[in-house]
Amino acid sequence: ETWDRSPCASATSAYELQQKDLGRLHRMAARGDLAWLRRWRWWLKRVDIDRQDKEKRTPLHLACANGHADVVRFLVQENCRLNLVDNFKRSPLMTAVQCQQEECVAILLEHGADPNLADADGNTALHLAVLSANTAVTGLLLEHHANADAQNQEGYTPLHLAVSKHQEKMEGLLQKKGADGHAQEQRESHTEGVPCVTSCYGGVPKRLHIDRKLEQTLICTFNTLTTQKGSLTGAPFYSLVRSEL
Repeated sequence: ETWDRSPCASATSAYELQQKDLGRLHRMAARGDLAWLRRWRWWLKRVDIDRQDKEKRTPLHLACANGHADVVRFLVQENCRLNLVDNFKRSPLMTAVQCQQEECVAILLEHGADPNLADADGNTALHLAVLSANTAVTGLLLEHHANADAQNQEGYTPLHLAVSKHQEKMEGLLQKKGADGHAQEQRESHTEGVPCVTSCYGGVPKRLHIDRKLEQTLICTFNTLTTQKGSLTGAPFYSLVRSEL
């Protein structure tokens, strides 16, 4: 099996699974075989419904990754544990968020799954929702008291991530729900003067709004001018930027 920090092969697909690596319970949960699970309910009461595979994934993780909401609901009704984590410290809720399985997210939150657990990178479910650009899931998490100001190991909050990815709708949603910080200030800090730079021409300050597609070109320009001229102001720099535009 190929395994990395992303449990989904794409935004809506499941774990890349090798059947030989899974026990029967995990296979049926991953497959979404609700009929089998119901038929063998008596057996599930004798075994551990929260049994973890070699990657520490539970049947609930696998059902969430594949979007089998009916199986998720069944497992929850059978009193499975909602907040067990896999090898990367991701809960079933995080898996559902990352795989953009909105119905599974809603079921888990309604039954008390913790939205504020952090994975091995310090990301919470809300960070993952922002990275997936999913405003519907973000809204669900915020309604269930997800911490909008949680910081991952790099010190980024969900709002920082939304700003860095220029997700204005997401920024507005997070700020409406009380996320701390000022999106415009964070944006300018993140781009370190790009896409807005100030130049002087004839002694008159001019604020130049740079298209985002030119960020990398202008960053290289910044570095070159800093090395060669030791300054980023004056007519030469203004002319160079104008020529790039």
